[in-house]
Amino acid sequence: KKIIYTFLISLTSIVSFSQTDTSKILNEVVVSTNRFFETPVTSTQVVLDSVTLMAQEVPQVISRLSPSVFSQTDNGTPFGYSYLRVRGLSSEYGQNRVLYSMNGVPLNEGENSHLFTSNFTDLLSNTSSFEFIRGASISGSGSPSFIGAMEMVSKSPFGKRGGEASGMYGSFNSYRASLSYTTGELLPGFGATVRVSATGSDGFRDNSYGRSQSVYTSLGYRRGNHL
Repeated sequence: KKIIYTFLISLTSIVSFSQTDTSKILNEVVVSTNRFFETPVTSTQVVLDSVTLMAQEVPQVISRLSPSVFSQTDNGTPFGYSYLRVRGLSSEYGQNRVLYSMNGVPLNEGENSHLFTSNFTDLLSNTSSFEFIRGASISGSGSPSFIGAMEMVSKSPFGKRGGEASGMYGSFNSYRASLSYTTGELLPGFGATVRVSATGSDGFRDNSYGRSQSVYTSLGYRRGNHL
């Protein structure tokens, strides 16, 4: 009995010694996007700059850069009330069949899905890129994306520190002026940007003049690689 007892203890020791811990702790990986990549939809992706904008509102820029899209304005200039037709389908009054969103947040009215682009003066000057989807999209926001969806990504407040002033003037006393300033990383992890814009035009049509101003602010916080 004594010999058997000693043998069992030795066997247990050998087995315990052979089991080594090979696990490794991996760093967290987070992947996020505002794009509809690898989906069965037709879309146009654009990185914006001052040449691309040409002092135009959202519908005009989309119609210039995306096929099967037609835009029109009430006063015959790039400013004021603008509308889209995608593949011949009208967005009707107030753009209630096109989903507009910024950084994944819908801009359409929650009550009736309407959106007037003239209420977002100089919006694309605060946008770094956008993707326009033609046709019904996979957005979870519902009915507004019936004929199209436009997903915009705002400019980062952690860009190069400095200010910018720009202005344009054209026919029918049409103008656009803006002032912007970006702080970069002002405090540890914090950054901000602000833009003041003004647009206006007497309009091609009689009594179709319009004036509009806007103030855009963005505050960002990042911790490591997380924004």
